[in-house]
Amino acid sequence: MGFDLASQGWRANRRVSLATGLGLCLADLPGAGRPLLLLHGFTDHGISYQPLLRGLSGHRLIIPDLRGHGASDQGESYRISDFSDDIESLIDRLALDRPVLVGHSLGAIVATDLASRMGNRIGGLITLAGTLRPDGPATAHMQQAVSGFTDPINSDDPFFADWHAGAEKVSPAFHESLVRAACAMPVSVWQSVIAEVDKTDLTARAAHVAAPALVIGGADDPIFGPAHHRALAAALRAEAHLLPDTSHNPHWQHPDIVAARIRDFLARQA
Repeated sequence: MGFDLASQGWRANRRVSLATGLGLCLADLPGAGRPLLLLHGFTDHGISYQPLLRGLSGHRLIIPDLRGHGASDQGESYRISDFSDDIESLIDRLALDRPVLVGHSLGAIVATDLASRMGNRIGGLITLAGTLRPDGPATAHMQQAVSGFTDPINSDDPFFADWHAGAEKVSPAFHESLVRAACAMPVSVWQSVIAEVDKTDLTARAAHVAAPALVIGGADDPIFGPAHHRALAAALRAEAHLLPDTSHNPHWQHPDIVAARIRDFLARQA
């Protein structure tokens, strides 16, 4: 088990043992209608979706910590397929009926991969700052920076300024909880995830996504810019919403707008 989420006021109120052998901690917030399964980004944990909770209230929200993140167990490997295996097992264990997947960054990659292999068992796919191929100068720079990290990670490292762009829109306590949790992750996990993400190409898999999809991204995202979002939307046959003056964390910078886009999407699928 990793970072203690309870000490930050975030209640991971369930722990589920998966068929993959791992235990995932999650928040399971009651609500009506089709459940939303929210998958966070790399180095984050479930609390990263806190700004969206008010805008999505009324829906059942299931927000796990991915393997190696937050209070969930670490894994032996961190391939995208490993993350997808975990979440597919979680869907089975919770007996979720055609959940809507909402993924941010790494979570968007996992959600897209999972939707491609689960077919009609997924009721919808919503990506925030997602991509088909996480390549380019920004990700190369990130991999180079992470390669030089040592345990324990320094919370004042300049890496966080770029990685958490848009954090000025959220409370300092919220942002500090994310930084502390990221620094609690072993460097070996950081490096393993980055190495696997760098090899990812979902171009072919995206063609097999049967669920209706929505792509939301930032027009000023320095990591996965507009070209990534447009390519993802084209592959998923989805509409794309590029939010102006928005970086890699649209759900922090404009939670009301993002929540409204999600609610509108869900209403059209009802």
